[in-house]
Amino acid sequence: MNSQEYNLPFTIGESIFIRTVTHHLTGRITAITGKFLTLEDAAWIADDGRFSDALATGEFSEIEPVAVPVRVNSDSFIDVYEWRHPLPRTQR
Repeated sequence: MNSQEYNLPFTIGESIFIRTVTHHLTGRITAITGKFLTLEDAAWIADDGRFSDALATGEFSEIEPVAVPVRVNSDSFIDVYEWRHPLPRTQR
C-alpha cells in the first residue's frame, strides 16, 4: 500500500514536529510508505518546555538528536506541526 491509499497529508522534504502517544520528534520527511513516515535529521524531544514558545522560537529544553533515519507510524500521531525553524541537531 502507498501513502495515497491512506491519504496522509504530508510532503517529502517537509520538516515537522510530531507528538505521538509516547514521544515528541522533529525531522525532515524523506519517505512516505503506507502509514509510515521516514524522518532524517531527526531528534527525540525529551522536554519541549513551554509548548507555544517552542513552536514560536524553535527552542526546546531537552533534545536528543539521532544519527539514523527514524520511521514513525502515523497511527501513533496525536498531532503534527509544520516546523519552520532549523531542525535541532545539538544535544542538550
